[in-house]
Amino acid sequence: MAFKIVFLIAALGVFSGCTTVPADESNGIPPTNSTLSKNKKIAGADGKITITTTSTNGNRLELYIKHIGAPNRIDSRARNYIVWELPKGFSNKPQSLGPLKLDKNYTGRLNTVTPFRSFDIFITAESATNPLQPTGEKLLWTTVNR
Repeated sequence: MAFKIVFLIAALGVFSGCTTVPADESNGIPPTNSTLSKNKKIAGADGKITITTTSTNGNRLELYIKHIGAPNRIDSRARNYIVWELPKGFSNKPQSLGPLKLDKNYTGRLNTVTPFRSFDIFITAESATNPLQPTGEKLLWTTVNR
C-alpha cells in the first residue's frame, strides 16, 4: 500500500509539472550550491561548490574552479593551489583539505568530506605541496552553514 501511495505522489508531481530536488543520502536535505567570491588577482576565474550531507551527517564537498591560471602567476614562488577550511566555533587555525588538481586548461577540482557543518572554505597559492598553514592571500572563498 505504501508503494502505491509513493508512486501516486510521484506520478502527480510529474504530470502536474512539479519538479523535485534530489535529497541528500541521509536526511532529505537538498544539496547546497554556492558561487565562490574571488580576489581581483584572478578576476577571470570562476568557482562553484556543491555541498551534500553524507549518511554520517558530515558534508561532501565538490569544488569546481574554471580559468584559475597557473599558481606562479599569482606568486612567482607558488607551485600549487591549496584548499582550506576554517571550522566555525572549533578553531581559529585553517585546515588543509588538499591541493586543487588542475588540468591543462587550468580547471581545478577537489572532492572531499568534512565533519563540520559551518565553516569558511578558501583557496590560496602556495609554494609547498602540503603546507601546515596558508601563507598566500585568499583567492577564492565562501562560507558554508548547513
